[in-house]
Amino acid sequence: MIDLVRARMVAELAQPVAQLAIGRAVGVRLHVALEAMRLARDRDLVARQYCNHFADVFRLAAWIEAGRERGWTLDDAIVHVQIRQLACEADSLIARKCGQQVAEQARVMAERPLKSGSPGDEAYHRAIADFDFWLRADGHCRNPGTTADLIAAALDRSFLAESLPMRQAEFAQRVQEGRNRFNLIAQEVQRLAS
Repeated sequence: MIDLVRARMVAELAQPVAQLAIGRAVGVRLHVALEAMRLARDRDLVARQYCNHFADVFRLAAWIEAGRERGWTLDDAIVHVQIRQLACEADSLIARKCGQQVAEQARVMAERPLKSGSPGDEAYHRAIADFDFWLRADGHCRNPGTTADLIAAALDRSFLAESLPMRQAEFAQRVQEGRNRFNLIAQEVQRLAS
């Protein structure tokens, strides 16, 4: 997922250099990849990130930070964010492996811990354990891997010193700032290749 965020940023930066020879070669490959993600966005939450400027990743990163601000441990914040995301929408890996009905069942079951309390509450932790048991049963077939990928990218957002911005507006600003540097690099590569 981290590579997806970086690839999207490269795609955003590459747009103004499409006329350059190197820009065309990179741009065509990125265009094909982005088109594939656009086609899959309704059934794959990772693919959707390419199309919505990583809005879900930014949202999850904000949720993690909010949990930390509440005084939760990082582990509690991550688990809570995973449960909250699973309650918001069905995990696309579960849907792919087990069908949409099972993915929707997992989404509904994820609501139970949220309704029972928050980190630190005994009822919340019991509900998490029950949900975790159900997810792991059936040979780990109901692994919410897409949600885990999104959380990994959100954690990358939160931890890297020079990581991508936390909010979409900051992301757009960083892309704009990076365009000039990218253009200079592309022009230098083209000059050296000539």
